[in-house]
Amino acid sequence: MILRLSQKLANKIKAGKLSEMPLDENPYADWSCHLFTADRTQYIIMSNTTSLYSCVMYGAGITDDSQFIERTLSTIREFMENDGQAFVYQQFIAPLTGTYSFAKALNRSVTGSLNDLVKHATYWLTEDDVSPHDVGFRLNDIPMSALDYGNPRERFNQLMPIKEVKVQIVRAEDQLPDEVGYPHLAAFLRAGGKLEVGEDVSTGGFVRIRKGNTTNIVQGTYRDFTAVLKQMDAVAKRRFEDEAQPR
Repeated sequence: MILRLSQKLANKIKAGKLSEMPLDENPYADWSCHLFTADRTQYIIMSNTTSLYSCVMYGAGITDDSQFIERTLSTIREFMENDGQAFVYQQFIAPLTGTYSFAKALNRSVTGSLNDLVKHATYWLTEDDVSPHDVGFRLNDIPMSALDYGNPRERFNQLMPIKEVKVQIVRAEDQLPDEVGYPHLAAFLRAGGKLEVGEDVSTGGFVRIRKGNTTNIVQGTYRDFTAVLKQMDAVAKRRFEDEAQPR
């Protein structure tokens, strides 16, 4: 896991000389961190380097790299759990927390984006008296130029390694037995929806259906793909029922 530190933060935790490292091929394993002050109080922002998904914690009491790592991981975990991302943390981040490397900022674009996020965070912390924990929720809704004006939460949700399951569409009288067993899922796919499956080798996998801007994720591991199809058929059925409700 790569933790990219600003020079000010590196000095605070006595991290030593920072090296340059390329972006980790696993987007969940690369985070950028910066120390800042608001109303004479120290804070640390931790942002996923690729998506800029961020959370904030107090900087007081952190005097070395061990304390920093412990507090950073606990803050990221707690924030993601409260943000409905517990599954993502357990699947894609927790397995990476055994090994760490400190590094320099990736590039000026990331540094500039962090500075923008810090400006917003400073305002909310001082003027609106928002807690560091709650500041993270606001930061992740900000449209960012570095993300083509998407927001960090949306981009973070797109980091999952996805492989699409291609389903052949056939006439009703020629349906395959499996398709007959999952009529709502088959109808959902015919209507332009997608069934997407991702897998983490160590802990299992996840599955989701997506259509337009709406995504339904089964947040749990699976071992039996038949059970997954049954579950997603039920999800597709609920989607159709919701869409049938008068607006």
